[in-house]
Amino acid sequence: AVDILEKLLKEQPQLSGVSKWLATLYQSARLSEQAQHYYRQAIHWNPDDGATHYLYAGMLMETGQTDKAIQQYREALHALFDDANVHTDLAKAYIMTGDTDQAARHQQLARHITQGKHRRR
Repeated sequence: AVDILEKLLKEQPQLSGVSKWLATLYQSARLSEQAQHYYRQAIHWNPDDGATHYLYAGMLMETGQTDKAIQQYREALHALFDDANVHTDLAKAYIMTGDTDQAARHQQLARHITQGKHRRR
């Protein structure tokens, strides 16, 4: 199946959803180089897809690329500002870099979002 999808992307590289799917497959197989390739391709064709930025950031964190992960989390927030998970994971990344002010800010935003969702029910 992977071979077919890779062939499809060679013919139609703009299919960002297929690129994202391949990236997650390679990520789950711990093939980070291939995963990065397909995450970057998906972002190239659909730069406003916050979910792709978020998934890519998670993979970068797994491979110890915290500074790059922070960039991707920040990109994800353009589309997913009200997503508490993005803020929480960004806070964790900031903690790893020692930026406790930014970590506290994003943890507070995540808490605010979560509390707001509970109130609406």
